[in-house]
Amino acid sequence: MPAAQSVANSLARRLRPGDLLAALRARLTPDGRIAIVSQPRCHVATADTSRGAANEIRALLTTAGFTKLRTEILPLNPPVICVLGS
Repeated sequence: MPAAQSVANSLARRLRPGDLLAALRARLTPDGRIAIVSQPRCHVATADTSRGAANEIRALLTTAGFTKLRTEILPLNPPVICVLGS
C-alpha cells in the first residue's frame, strides 16, 4: 500500500484494531491524518456510550503512535464521535 496523506475508517468489527492502526500509521506521510468515526448503535446507547467509544479509540491511536489527537462530536442521538490524529 502506498503512503497516504489522509485515512478515514471505522474500527467496528475489527479483531485486532491496534495492529491495523499501527500498520496505517506506518503508511501515512509525515503530514498525514487519520479519522476514526463511531456512533454506538446498541438500543441503550447514550452520550456516555459515545464518550466511552471516543476514549477507547483515543487509547488505540495513542498506542499505535498517533499524536495531536482531537475529538469532534456530532450531536445526534446517540452522538457521533470522530477522533482525529496525526
